[in-house]
Amino acid sequence: MKNAFIERLRPRGKARLCTLATSAALLALLQGCGGGDGTAASPVAANAAAATAPKANDIVPIDADVRQKVYFAGSTKGFVATALAASLPAGTEGSYDVLVIGDADQGGNATLELARKALDAGKEVVFDAASDGSPQSAHAKTLMTLVGTSIDSAAVRVQKAEAGGYYVTPIDAPALAMKKLQLASAKESNPSSNSVQSVFGIQNKESAQ
Repeated sequence: MKNAFIERLRPRGKARLCTLATSAALLALLQGCGGGDGTAASPVAANAAAATAPKANDIVPIDADVRQKVYFAGSTKGFVATALAASLPAGTEGSYDVLVIGDADQGGNATLELARKALDAGKEVVFDAASDGSPQSAHAKTLMTLVGTSIDSAAVRVQKAEAGGYYVTPIDAPALAMKKLQLASAKESNPSSNSVQSVFGIQNKESAQ
């Protein structure tokens, strides 16, 4: 008699256990989805929100001037200095992106040291054309001493490469840049030249200056 009573209780015990397990699973599911009492949140959703939220340092005001700032050393009569001064904001000794050195070969060791510091800091350095307007390069000796090369161009831009060495870009004088552009126009649909504007990605009424 006692055994029969125990046997009758077993199915009911199994049913209760099954109901409790189902309730626990449902409660866990609600908590994982942000349900229940509203205090639990989905960890996946929280991580996604954290990943997409912009950092304060990455936010740039809509009216911010993001153009490169230029700092001039030496003569400012070269064509690069003239063009950049009219197109880009001026920088200071402690805050600039492009250093333009006029008549570099006349600056001696001070010019070399200034250029080295700028390049080591990741800045662009421009050795501008001769201030007297002559076709002779005003930067040949300095460029050879600094990076071990020389380019036959009126002006040149130098930037340190991440993998070592330097990027050296010739900048043509306005008359030569215009001539090259005209010659290229007869052969190419999208002609270009190494003008100040094309090298620095700026626009001017006189496109080849």
